[in-house]
Amino acid sequence: MKILHIVAGVWKDSGGIATLVLGFSREQAKAGHEVGLVFLAGDWHADVKKAEEAGVRVKTFKRDFPHFLFFSWGLLFGLEKLVKNTEVVHVHSNWTFPVWWGAWLALRYKKVLVMSPQGCLDPVRLKHSGWKKTAVGWMDRWLLRRATVIHATCEAEKAWIQAFLKNIQYPTRNDQYPIKKKEKNIEHSTLNFQHRTGEGPKIVVIPNGVEGE
Repeated sequence: MKILHIVAGVWKDSGGIATLVLGFSREQAKAGHEVGLVFLAGDWHADVKKAEEAGVRVKTFKRDFPHFLFFSWGLLFGLEKLVKNTEVVHVHSNWTFPVWWGAWLALRYKKVLVMSPQGCLDPVRLKHSGWKKTAVGWMDRWLLRRATVIHATCEAEKAWIQAFLKNIQYPTRNDQYPIKKKEKNIEHSTLNFQHRTGEGPKIVVIPNGVEGE
């Protein structure tokens, strides 16, 4: 199978998303798939070399203005060919041009589209630069609703995704559906959120793997 991973950055300071994307692509290549990885140029994560050694084809594009959207003219004109020549497009995170453009191209060319928010729809993270995310949220919702499948790492994240797709606030202690004091340590997933959101795109819950020795 031909798989193309797309993420804004796989850099030293990219945090857990970089580690996860590199791990996914590396293990898929080891399993015999043809795997590509696209991200914007920068100070590469140390595990990029491991991915390349496993057979992952890495392609980077220069980052251009406006930088806060992770825009790239090179990616705008160069990603289409890569998407056309693959079978599965897997985009990671939200709020960035590489994710928007990669997902849109996957839909245009009728590819399997997998979207992994990777925690970006956590209610706490949604409040960070909230006005920007409110302004562009319609675009992420439009793409998520049309994805072949949405990957959530746990039941709590699945509930965050459902809330975001419905454009409603996810319940927390201070919201409309407070957690009782005696239940303060439970996960949000126990709030049985689905009956409020209804059915939507297919969301699968697959925990992140841990690399063994």
